[in-house]
Amino acid sequence: MDDYSFGGITYRVETAYDDLERAWVVDFFRNNRLVSARLYRSEALGSDRKEAERAHGSEGSVLVLALQLRAKLAAAKDSQAHLKLGFFFFVYQFYAEAEAELKKALAAFSDLPEALFHLGSVCHRQGKFNQAVACFEKACLLDSRYADYSNALGQVYLEEGKLEEAEAAFLAALETNPKYLDARLNLAQLHLDRAGRGGDGFLHKAEELLAESFALLDPQSSFPPINPTIHYDSLCRIFLDLKAKCNSRVDKSNLKAWCYLFNLAFRSGPELLSRTQLERYLERLYLENRFGFADLSNFLGVAYLFYARFFLAAAEEAIAQDKESLKWLKKISGKHAFLLGSLET
Repeated sequence: MDDYSFGGITYRVETAYDDLERAWVVDFFRNNRLVSARLYRSEALGSDRKEAERAHGSEGSVLVLALQLRAKLAAAKDSQAHLKLGFFFFVYQFYAEAEAELKKALAAFSDLPEALFHLGSVCHRQGKFNQAVACFEKACLLDSRYADYSNALGQVYLEEGKLEEAEAAFLAALETNPKYLDARLNLAQLHLDRAGRGGDGFLHKAEELLAESFALLDPQSSFPPINPTIHYDSLCRIFLDLKAKCNSRVDKSNLKAWCYLFNLAFRSGPELLSRTQLERYLERLYLENRFGFADLSNFLGVAYLFYARFFLAAAEEAIAQDKESLKWLKKISGKHAFLLGSLET
């Protein structure tokens, strides 16, 4: 257990082993109130103490880095910096911090659709539906290329019971991206909701959408048979199964938040990074990169360049002690210095 104080607020990180999940769970507290819990899995089996220390140190150091960067950027009018930091806090469910950073991003640049989208998501998670709708609607108006914005708007309307508005938003998302699985499933849920209120005519539309979703998610398999005597219940079970499978697919949001945070540190506060922190980041990013995402490969390349910073410092120290035998190290370090200089400028 570790406590950290920033700006009059106490943050606590606790780690415990979950036998059911077979993973370490890192809990985050804000002023003694549980904010979020993150699973930390590894190839090592059981509750090995070293894995506990690894999980605790990794997740705790990332939170501290985010809080240090927040203090460093407090007065900066850098919309992208506040956006990236706000997204990190949102993923880690520190909603008060996320909301503050995203509002700073919008104060610097009011027409930033991505910041509006994330702020809307923060408001949605906190039950501030009117504010969430306002953010999502403005994001849709500013940039109609992203189906995520319309889908998120539809989800808020669906929770509020505004089915016509929700349907229009989901259809707009599918018009932008016809293969958007989550929007298709949300539209199926909407028709199931209508059917559950006594409109059996909506069951066939829901079944059609679920069949299309099934084909997108598992094109090699046949759509499950429907029992006509329990048509509604059968479709609900299929919907829940598809939704679970959709949500269990590779989720880059957590890793993307890490990447945003470390790239922000490279640019705005490299002195806050330790070599151990960066090595942990590189290791995790390297493991996740097996999925072949181009953006992760790019993040990994940038991280390796900045990792050279630590070797550059070691090289300069070594050269001062033995200039003749370490000329090759100076040459390599010079190349790294040139790359780092061009990247930072």
